[in-house]
Amino acid sequence: MMSNEKLHNNQIGLRIRTARKEKGINQTELANLLGKSLRTIQKYESGEIEVSIAMLNEIAKVLDCESTYLIGYDAERKPLENLSDIMNFLFQLDKIKELGFNIEVKRPPHYDGWEYAITFNGKDVSTELNQDLCLFLEEFEDKRNEVKDYQTSLESYQKWQDKTLAYYANAKLTEKETEEISNEERIQRFQKIMRYSQLIEDLQTTTTGIKNILQSILISLMSSGVFQIPMQSLIDEIRDKTSFCSDLDKKLWKDFFCDPALDHSLSGGNGSNTCF
Repeated sequence: MMSNEKLHNNQIGLRIRTARKEKGINQTELANLLGKSLRTIQKYESGEIEVSIAMLNEIAKVLDCESTYLIGYDAERKPLENLSDIMNFLFQLDKIKELGFNIEVKRPPHYDGWEYAITFNGKDVSTELNQDLCLFLEEFEDKRNEVKDYQTSLESYQKWQDKTLAYYANAKLTEKETEEISNEERIQRFQKIMRYSQLIEDLQTTTTGIKNILQSILISLMSSGVFQIPMQSLIDEIRDKTSFCSDLDKKLWKDFFCDPALDHSLSGGNGSNTCF
């Protein structure tokens, strides 16, 4: 059985041969135009060797075709015809394992405008392709502005698009695995998240000075062997420094510092849960 890589190379070779014949030149002429040997062109077209993206771009230029055609990517395969198509694209994007995004909301009464943004964190190590997408978006913004400011032609912009699509055509995507949990487990997880969110909200409503005090206390305790002291000692120590903490629920603090599911255990990062 032919491997997927071999099949891919064969298909590219077939498209090179088709484009060459449509151009009306033979293999020798193509070899001369590319500065390659006749045997190399024969290997390209037979699929014996892989053609690099850079060489595909050169071949496309010589044969007056698009790089995306040679690599087998159909840029027009799913035209966006209505708003539902855009929404469905976002639904599908949310299922992709290799990419992760957040939706930022800015609206009244907390914001004068009405803006929503989809953001990708290029430093998110849990996503394989976020960094690539961020690099693309940076270049995309530059290219768009160049066209808007008449620095470059629309034809040049379209050629850049074609080369970019061809380059990333082999960056394959997979769907996230869905976790099946009971309704009871779902509710328990939701309650934990809400307790954690409430704690964060309480911390954020304090003054900067109090938050700095909390941070300095925790850093001091961690550096002096906090992992061995009783939980109540930690609560008492913090309460001595600020009256704000006297209003916090002890159980909430324990969840925050010791719940491995929330990844906030002060266990030295080894995954164990000492809980003081």
